[in-house]
Amino acid sequence: MSRDILALLIGLFVVPGIMLYLGHRLRRKSFRARRIFWGMFFGHTAGALVATWYSMIPPELWSSSDFWRGAFGFYGMLLGGVIGALLGFLISLVRHPGDNAARRQ
Repeated sequence: MSRDILALLIGLFVVPGIMLYLGHRLRRKSFRARRIFWGMFFGHTAGALVATWYSMIPPELWSSSDFWRGAFGFYGMLLGGVIGALLGFLISLVRHPGDNAARRQ
């Protein structure tokens, strides 16, 4: 199994499994866990849309030097979930005036 296929399988099954774990009883989770969940959700969804878009390129237009099609097709969902989770984590570190300090644990 190549690393591209492995990245695709991780993006298809592992990232949604992590989101399923984080999303279970989401209202009872910490502020940071909720931000990571929603960041991962939107990042994975955007990555899935980009991967689907690039997978619809007709085979007649493929070339051996077509790097971006393979990169977005194989790594889009994995990187989208990881980048979204990182953005959610970074957003959870920023203090907003309306946030309750007791909820930020």
